[in-house]
Amino acid sequence: MITKSNDIKGDIISNKNSKIEIMKSRDLLFIFDARDCNPNAERLSGMEGPRIDPLTNKAILSDVCLKRMIRDYFLKTFDLETDKILVRQAFVYTYDGQIPMKKTFIKDLGYNKEQLKKKSREELIDLIKSRFIDHRLFGSIFQVKRELFQTTGPVQFENSFSLNIPEILKFSITSTLASETGKGAGAIGKYYVLNYAIFLVHGIIKESLAKHSGATEEDIIKLYKGMWEGIKSKITRTKFQQLPRLLISIVPKDFRFQIPHLKNTIVLKKENPKNFEDCILNLNYFIEKIEKYKDQIHKIEYLADPELSYEYKENKYMNFENIKKIIKDCPEIEKIVFS
Repeated sequence: MITKSNDIKGDIISNKNSKIEIMKSRDLLFIFDARDCNPNAERLSGMEGPRIDPLTNKAILSDVCLKRMIRDYFLKTFDLETDKILVRQAFVYTYDGQIPMKKTFIKDLGYNKEQLKKKSREELIDLIKSRFIDHRLFGSIFQVKRELFQTTGPVQFENSFSLNIPEILKFSITSTLASETGKGAGAIGKYYVLNYAIFLVHGIIKESLAKHSGATEEDIIKLYKGMWEGIKSKITRTKFQQLPRLLISIVPKDFRFQIPHLKNTIVLKKENPKNFEDCILNLNYFIEKIEKYKDQIHKIEYLADPELSYEYKENKYMNFENIKKIIKDCPEIEKIVFS
């Protein structure tokens, strides 16, 4: 059972005899690119192909798509009792057939039906917090003891637009299936991809919401890994060439502080690059923001593709950590390391 410790000022939760730090507030910027694929894999009603904003012609990536990608990565990678996935497909498929979602849910809780009936509403809610990492991160809604229980997760993403304007490529596909002797069955179809798109995703983490969902600092590295590794774990035809390029996480000193308009601070030097080699990130506005609010920043965590290039006031840099040399009295910059 997870409860707030009485002798800690709201930033520690206790789990049995141990004390665990709750997840701190953060601003997130995540940049990834996609070549010859369809990142969102969702078509608008009456339209074909990737989702495109009709006003800017930029590609769209929904927050739901990103969260689904992270959950799918967790399902394939994590195998701890504390890292189950609550929001998943309706059935789990095994060699014995389909397992209904309700049965999977009960199994993940680690108790049988009779044992669960004896638990109080509060005990069941705490059990869900302790078992399901996607509930702790993103929140969820479910029914407990015939009462609706809704939690807004501390980790939320905005719908994102590509930094460039990609082209949509159309391909025809054919398939042939074995049929009766001397006969064949086939179909002709088509699919659409973006030739090249580079996305900037903005997210926020709220410590005040982490207290309610049960998210801890132990979960943050898992979230980073789900974003970084999850984006490149898709190997279907429409997802094959997606790669993470930069992840920045800014931890404020005061959990209530959030840097305004952060998502607009990283732009491309070249307006519409057609490949990664032409992508240089202009950090003029970003560094200006960091300098302006550096006294309110505890630290900056980052993970970067070593081949990514940056520009600041017409000077080119090949390492994100070089901003230490640019900003006087720069906040601590720490590279994210996966365990």
